[in-house]
Amino acid sequence: MDYKNLTEAIKEFGDESIKFAQIKLRTKGFAGKKYKTNNTGNLSKGLEYQVKETEKGLVLEFLSAEAYGIFIEEGVNGTELKRGSKYSFKETTKYANIGAIMEYVKSGKFRLKKVYTNKEGNKVNTFVAKTPENVKSAAFAIAAYLALNGIKGIGYMSKGMEQAWENMKPEANKALAKDLSDFMYLDFKNKGFIVTQKST
Repeated sequence: MDYKNLTEAIKEFGDESIKFAQIKLRTKGFAGKKYKTNNTGNLSKGLEYQVKETEKGLVLEFLSAEAYGIFIEEGVNGTELKRGSKYSFKETTKYANIGAIMEYVKSGKFRLKKVYTNKEGNKVNTFVAKTPENVKSAAFAIAAYLALNGIKGIGYMSKGMEQAWENMKPEANKALAKDLSDFMYLDFKNKGFIVTQKST
């Protein structure tokens, strides 16, 4: 069976799903997060999809150029706090991906803050310079926190797919019906029936 019309609808669905996923990654407050997830922009830029035809039909597969994309989607269990994910840090993990976190802290997207108590007993936040010592200290603190508490999955891709599907459901059903109509037309014609096909 030729899935020409449905393939085009699925491609449109893939495009829309990625568009909505990228919006969610750029949105502050999405999934309860105070800051937007897509700090460097690499995660959203690296989203893509493939449409494959198998014996069972068409398969739409979403891919991420960034290896950590799946962990942001589904979360990771920490050594102490479990997130209900199928992914987990090893029990012996003390620091989560310190190299990547170090690079992120060094980037212009990250600003270092220091919290201290002043003479009046009030807590004060102040920005500090990115000295090698401050960068290293912040990176190891973040990495240790993540190893213990894991990563909360935010479902950016699945939620993007849900939004795209709600918008496209009628068109997808129409495309499938058109492919079935074309298939039945050819099947009847090959069996010797005289049939006419209504133009669309």
